[in-house]
Amino acid sequence: MKRVLSADLFEFRKSKMTYILPAVSVLVGILLPMMYYGLIAMLKYLGSLEILQDQSYLSSFDMLVDTLNAKAVFLSVLPVSQGIGIAITAMVGFRSVRPFSTGIYRNKVIAGIPRSHIYLSQSLFSLILTMVSAALYTASAAVTTMMTFGDPDLSGREITVIVLLSLGIYLVYTAIPVFTAFLTRSLPLTIIISIILPILLQTVVSFISPALMSAPRIVTELLSIIPSFQGIYMMGASASDSVLLISMISDICITAVLTVLGILRFRKSDIN
Repeated sequence: MKRVLSADLFEFRKSKMTYILPAVSVLVGILLPMMYYGLIAMLKYLGSLEILQDQSYLSSFDMLVDTLNAKAVFLSVLPVSQGIGIAITAMVGFRSVRPFSTGIYRNKVIAGIPRSHIYLSQSLFSLILTMVSAALYTASAAVTTMMTFGDPDLSGREITVIVLLSLGIYLVYTAIPVFTAFLTRSLPLTIIISIILPILLQTVVSFISPALMSAPRIVTELLSIIPSFQGIYMMGASASDSVLLISMISDICITAVLTVLGILRFRKSDIN
């Protein structure tokens, strides 16, 4: 395992993606809050036009502007299905598929490196890239939000929820493209699944979440095993200790299952 980790670490340091993705993460973290800032500026401008001086229009503009405060803006850019989350899942998928076409995986197997070690090493460095990029994205989004909207005024509890759920969700959404890459060996298919799956699940959750918020507690706790459902707690919904515990355990279990299945698939596959 030490040998493959050393080889992958060298490749990781030399890869352009190791530096491009974190840089893009910072850029997107800056741009998204700025987009909200521009939206508010546009709404204020429209509200000043004589043609829109009707009281009903003004009250609607004022209400919308009031909802876009620092806390709302920051929480709205955190879910994996938007922002840098999309770029991360796509790039992890690309990074995991490319060695098939270049023969890197094949050469490692010929060199006597166990396939499980190859898979685990790929997963580890993909996770490192994901977590570093996600941390930079979150930090840059937080700083930009504070500079444009003021202090998000998050409590210690809310910060804890954001950190724990972010770690779990990104853990799963790193395991998915790695698993898909080793399962299909198809770059287009891996990227499509890695991007579409989070967006689709987040869309479904967003659509049904208003009804679920009034559902019995046991229902919301059970649904918290789904990473996309956990995203609603990062957008301001109150997360109980049991929801946090279930979310963390389920994210670890999903990642473990995908990893085991990926290793089993890779062991049986022909890479010639």
